[in-house]
Amino acid sequence: MKKLLFFNLFLSSIILANNNFSLGLSSGVNNSIYKTKKQQDYYFLPNLDIQYSGLFIQGDEIGYTFWGDETLSISIISEFFAGYLIKGKDLEVGYQNIDKRKSQIMSGISIDYKFLENNYLSISTTFGKNGNKTNLNLLKTITLPYEFLFVPSIYGNIYSKDFSNYYFGVTSDEVKKNSLITTPFSIKETYGVGVSMALEKKLNNAFSIYTFGSYEFLSNKIKESPIIKKDYFWTVGGGLKYTL
Repeated sequence: MKKLLFFNLFLSSIILANNNFSLGLSSGVNNSIYKTKKQQDYYFLPNLDIQYSGLFIQGDEIGYTFWGDETLSISIISEFFAGYLIKGKDLEVGYQNIDKRKSQIMSGISIDYKFLENNYLSISTTFGKNGNKTNLNLLKTITLPYEFLFVPSIYGNIYSKDFSNYYFGVTSDEVKKNSLITTPFSIKETYGVGVSMALEKKLNNAFSIYTFGSYEFLSNKIKESPIIKKDYFWTVGGGLKYTL
């Protein structure tokens, strides 16, 4: 989950920088929505951005822009580590025999639209083995004095029934194997709504530093799942980026 929110937040800013190549390293902390033994997790993530003749690699996403101009573009995309990865051994006692929820490859289409001055709207729909999701992201880039770039964003996600049940649901077999789970749980479509901010400081022509943060509210229904503890997710962090 930290990966999804992090790239939704930060890659937006480096995509808009119109550079052909950038490489970064980020670190941060986020909370877990599951009933994990540790409610906070520290992480390190490499960030790669390559763009060439319509082809692009952005973090864990690869795609091709097959139509577009400076205002509107349409791309096919594939995300390699989508979803909410969770292992039973990471949960509290009484929940540790659940089946592992794996990340998945999800592919689909993305439409990006630039309007007014430095305002961007992105809509994407992707499909995977365990359901589909739709994302809408509205952001603005603001150039500040002293080589600062500020990127506020609001976004939303809609998760299909299959996606929601795979990551948040509980099967009857899992009830039998876990002492603190008494009933199966299934759910229909779910959603998440969040806000994020990124601040980047250019050090010279090649290097910049940045900080970021986001907070996402999830469907209240999700919290009724026996394996879910919180219906919100946050992450904060920072890093260093090299641009060619």
